[in-house]
This record gives sequence, C-alpha cells and structure tokens, in this order.
Amino acid sequence: MLFVLSAMMIVVSLIWAVNWSSNIFANFKRAWEDSFISKANSYFESADYERVVAHCEEKLRKSPNHTNAIWWLARAKQEMGKPLEAKTLFEKLLELEPSPNWRSSHVDPYLKKISGEPQR
Repeated sequence: MLFVLSAMMIVVSLIWAVNWSSNIFANFKRAWEDSFISKANSYFESADYERVVAHCEEKLRKSPNHTNAIWWLARAKQEMGKPLEAKTLFEKLLELEPSPNWRSSHVDPYLKKISGEPQR
C-alpha cells in the first residue's frame, strides 16, 4: 500500500512539473512575441519604416511564415510607397491566416487603400 501511495505521489508530482514548465514556456513565448510586436509598432509609429523592414526581415529569416512580421512588413512597404510589394505580402497573409476576422481587420482595409494608390 505504501508503495502504491508513493508511486501515485511521484506521478502527480511529474504531472504538476510538466504542467508548470509548459505554462512557463507559453508565457515566455507570449512575452517574446509581445516584444516583437511592441518594437515593430514603435518603429512604425515613429515612421522609421526602414527599421520596421529590418526588424521583420530578421524575424522572417527565422520564421518565414510569421504572420505578425509579414503584416508589419506589408504595412511598412505600403508607407514607403511600395504598394505592389505590400499587396503581395497582404495576399500571403490571406493564405497563412484565412480567418474572416483576420481578413477584415488586418488585410482588407490595407488592400482597399492600395487599390486606390498609384502603382509604382
């Protein structure tokens, strides 16, 4: 009986440890992502589009389908007067993130703006 009780305590401890470590990893990953978005937003808000591009391209070298990096890169390209490059990036986002909410909030408004811009 003592052996069974000890084994159960070990199993419970292991489950707790795995759950605890996965929560730490998830929180770290979320904080890391928030840091990326915060920097991109800061560069964008200060109209430092070259830094937005560099920041996003660095992220995309490591994660080629990183949707936030593609979105910020598309926005920077649009502001830099490169609507064709921006349009290509926004269209890529539709492939990677096809949800209607993402499309209506993160893609369609910018594609509409691009369609009114002269193509360079």
